[in-house]
Amino acid sequence: HALDRSQSLFSLLIFRNILFNSPFLHAAADQTWLRLTFTSDLDFLQYIAEMKVQYESEYSKNPNFFCNKRAYTRRPIKERSVNTATAYWKAAQNTAWKILDHANPPSFKKACEVLTKLSDDLPGMGDLSCYLSLADMAESGLISHPTCEDMGPLIAIIDAGAVGGLKDLGYLPRDIQASKEGHQVSTAFLSFYNAIDTTLAQDEKSGMQ
Repeated sequence: HALDRSQSLFSLLIFRNILFNSPFLHAAADQTWLRLTFTSDLDFLQYIAEMKVQYESEYSKNPNFFCNKRAYTRRPIKERSVNTATAYWKAAQNTAWKILDHANPPSFKKACEVLTKLSDDLPGMGDLSCYLSLADMAESGLISHPTCEDMGPLIAIIDAGAVGGLKDLGYLPRDIQASKEGHQVSTAFLSFYNAIDTTLAQDEKSGMQ
């Protein structure tokens, strides 16, 4: 049956912040028992309990079989765990997400404000996984896609690959501390975007979507 708002959000957050890039997800990719939608934390934890039996050998050798603590970073994020599901279920039920019930999807920026306020109570969610969760919401149609103006500050806060790319292309100095120079990063990103936007033909842009 169709998921309600809380269940949809919960499933999205579980994928991005627990299951993403886990050995389990790779092992079960083509299996009929793979599930990525859940109706509650209890539903998810019951499913994991069943999968621990299904993958008993793999799980016995790797306690992080269902949640890769290095999904986004070389250093393990110790807070990432299957046991954080209850915190994510609680966050998904927060009344702040009523903004998703409006006829028109809320802006990326507004959804970012909501998730940022909740992130302190979401174990294992860092700046990058927060952004990727929002990107998943946009791809799912729950919220609007980010504008160029939205992206600049986010790139500065995350201070990862996008900042490195802007440095490599000469839009930012090598020694900049991006997280402390959000305005400069935003300006650099807009300059890069405008350069690409005017250079690429429309069919090339369409091919990138």
